[in-house]
Amino acid sequence: LEGILPGLRVAFYASGGSAYHHAALVAHWGGVPVPLSAREISSGGLSAFDVLIMPGGGLNGMAGLLHPLGRGGAAAIRAWVEAGGRYIGSCAGAYLPARWPSGFAQDHAEQRRLQLLDLPIANASEQGLGGLNSPGVGVVEAELQGSGHWLSTGLPHRFPVVHYNGPCFLPSGDCGWGVTRVAGRSGAFTPWEEMLGGIGDDGSFLADGLIRQGASNVVAASCGAGDVVLFGSHPEFGFSPLQLGWGVAARLFGNALATSRSRNRAGGG
Repeated sequence: LEGILPGLRVAFYASGGSAYHHAALVAHWGGVPVPLSAREISSGGLSAFDVLIMPGGGLNGMAGLLHPLGRGGAAAIRAWVEAGGRYIGSCAGAYLPARWPSGFAQDHAEQRRLQLLDLPIANASEQGLGGLNSPGVGVVEAELQGSGHWLSTGLPHRFPVVHYNGPCFLPSGDCGWGVTRVAGRSGAFTPWEEMLGGIGDDGSFLADGLIRQGASNVVAASCGAGDVVLFGSHPEFGFSPLQLGWGVAARLFGNALATSRSRNRAGGG
């Protein structure tokens, strides 16, 4: 995928979370990743970019991403997407534009302006940390849902991807296309319940329930003239101790970038 991004203007959110692996891949593929603060977003800075990457949330999760934005920053992101921008969210950044549990949404008024899709979260929970129950951490098996989606170009039917606590989704025809689902978990995956020293109330793990449910870990949908790509898992993570050593899953992220609109590239829309 080297050389696929010349001319693409890629911003990554720099007021919370960690987009270092995203930025490394963007640079590796010939793009220029630019950090953009919440203040710059609120003051119209997104107008200079084709893509916004909203990363995983770090210590304070979704709230840590939201609070610097405030209502003004959240509204600026929505307006930019509806005018034709592409929002790419990963983990906590994928949680933000979906349908939150009502209690958590009431506590974070900023999110109401950032809910870009009416998309249910399969592992949402009023009692969970930040409105979310974690499936666990490690490597899961992703499986393509259907065929022919532009995000799945060049991918095998089934492949490993890193999952790190993030959301899974229940897309319908009205709110987007489930691109991949969680089809299994590898021996390099630890369910969250095991980290707490036990198993679920019914003797099972949440991760296994999401697998049986066919919950999506990658979703794409339109929003106004723009679109939204949500990675509940982490295709930008590799499999080495430093989460480099990228595998085939990174192509999901590459496809999300390579198909973005750019006025600066030959053939761009």
